[in-house]
Amino acid sequence: MSSIRSLTSFKLDLPPSCIEFFPLNPQYAVIGTYNLEKSEEKEAAGSAPHDGKVSAKNQQRNGSLILVKVDGDNVNIIQTLATPSAILDIHFLTHVTSSNFGVATSTGAFAIYELQSWQRNPSISHIKTIQYFPEDVLITAFSWHPESFMVGMTLSNGQVCLGVIDTESEDDAPTKLEVASHDLEAWTLAFLPDGSGLLSGGDDSTLRFAELSDGSGGSIPWMDGKIHGAGVTAILPVHLDSQGILVVTGSYDDHIRLVHIPISGRRQVLAESNLGGGVWRLKLLDRNPKLPAHHGVEKWRSEPPPEAILLLVSCMHAGTRIVRLTKSAGDWKIEVLAKFEEHESMNYGSDSQPELNGQGQRTPLAPGVMAAALEVSPPASPQLAKHVANDAHTRSCPSCGHNLNTSELDEARRKIEELEAQMERLKEKATAAVDRCADYEDQIRSLKASQRIPSPMRSQTSQSDSNFNAASSFPSIDADPPRPSTANSTKASRFSFITSRFPSPGNTGSMPPPPPPKDDHVLLHELERERALRAKAEARVQTVDTEIEELSVQLFSQANEMVAEERRARAKLEERIETLERRDREKMGRLDRLEKAVSRVERVKALLGEKLVTETEVPATDTLSLPPRS
Repeated sequence: MSSIRSLTSFKLDLPPSCIEFFPLNPQYAVIGTYNLEKSEEKEAAGSAPHDGKVSAKNQQRNGSLILVKVDGDNVNIIQTLATPSAILDIHFLTHVTSSNFGVATSTGAFAIYELQSWQRNPSISHIKTIQYFPEDVLITAFSWHPESFMVGMTLSNGQVCLGVIDTESEDDAPTKLEVASHDLEAWTLAFLPDGSGLLSGGDDSTLRFAELSDGSGGSIPWMDGKIHGAGVTAILPVHLDSQGILVVTGSYDDHIRLVHIPISGRRQVLAESNLGGGVWRLKLLDRNPKLPAHHGVEKWRSEPPPEAILLLVSCMHAGTRIVRLTKSAGDWKIEVLAKFEEHESMNYGSDSQPELNGQGQRTPLAPGVMAAALEVSPPASPQLAKHVANDAHTRSCPSCGHNLNTSELDEARRKIEELEAQMERLKEKATAAVDRCADYEDQIRSLKASQRIPSPMRSQTSQSDSNFNAASSFPSIDADPPRPSTANSTKASRFSFITSRFPSPGNTGSMPPPPPPKDDHVLLHELERERALRAKAEARVQTVDTEIEELSVQLFSQANEMVAEERRARAKLEERIETLERRDREKMGRLDRLEKAVSRVERVKALLGEKLVTETEVPATDTLSLPPRS
């Protein structure tokens, strides 16, 4: 894996949250910032309830839009525009040639801006702010519809909504429609490439689908909570055909996944990889085979599936990753080609210039840091790895250096491994139980759908036509008109279908007469059958819940036993170490006493030797000094 180093870096006044390059002039990029005002946050904390929760309306947020220019290896800030709300997401309008971009705010509003004079001296100019939701609701993410002037939005209250962009009606309430709902915060969404539906993900770990077409496709809304181990934070469709959808997803569980969603049948994870951090955003850099230029929405289902996909991934605390997905012999593989980890905080957004430069290089830009150079990290030495592995099996006393017997520790480790294997088996059983519950829910949903009386198609009204015309006259779009649809002229467009889903007096007159009711006996029989199936499914769900509860109790009991055994083994080991240290101290004391005794003996010997020498020398002297005889 290569390591990316920054060519230049700069810090912003407020924390960055999102970034996107301008498609018409990739030298320029717009950065959004998100700031929670500290003074207001302290006041809110001081007046918070005892449970520690602070309401969203007490948390004041602000932000800014920053226009930067990439000039070679330098990044220059061209303009900073302060905003009264924090910015959570930015996307340029792409289904028509335009310099307009949308902004998701922290106060329930969707704002539209424009890059004026982008060919000479670009500057950010505000066009319109549409207050779709209350001010205490955050628009966490949004996406432009690939065909119409509509926007899909995910909210902090778990809702997934569509909003109509109508710039002519200033006084009327904005038109919006809820298409899905999550149990917790909704974080991300993506339209299907042809605009016939949308996928959304949230903090409830579920991936949800909602159909947006006129109902002729026969798709049923569904949700899947078995694919991801935590909240779903990023969704990127990469292929659509008559067999299904190919989607790349990211999650709080640090994994990136390639998921195949068939038209009918179970969703399947084709490949997954742990990137070391929560996968917050996904950016498509390249794919093979490439899509042709000016690729229309209607051509998606006729394009061949990709064999290789190159992605730029924002991984929150783990930085940025460049990831390649390749298909070989029918199997997909995920490979991390490069990483960038110089950020001092969370990385919530990264983007790259769409085209390569003259040297075949691509310039990625993360808020606050620009990265374009690669540096290969040397692999670890095999000898060093082997030495470390050998040291890992050696245990010695830190005081005396005495080697300890680790057989008991090895036995404890083996028990821990066995318990972990049992835990894995229990998890597999729990997963199978959850799968069975999901299958039962699918059966109930299918039964309800089969019993539902189909409602007649609503005709296209003059009101939907006026809304479409008003949206098509989107102001300040120095642009080409949207591409005409190739669908049958008698069929209502998806845009008019969305607007016609709201009740209006004009639609009631054109409704055809309802179908004749079914026989009472047939309805009663179907009702009893559905009740029986529901009771059976509820009984199975209760049984599965009981099994899960029993498995949980068993798991916690085994975990407690494992911890207790580990503590006993550790206490016994510490006791043995203390005994060895005490014996070592006693040996050292005896050795000191012995050395002192030997020293005293040596001194006594030395004194005795001197006395003997003196006594021997004195008699010899007396003999020599006798006087001679007379």
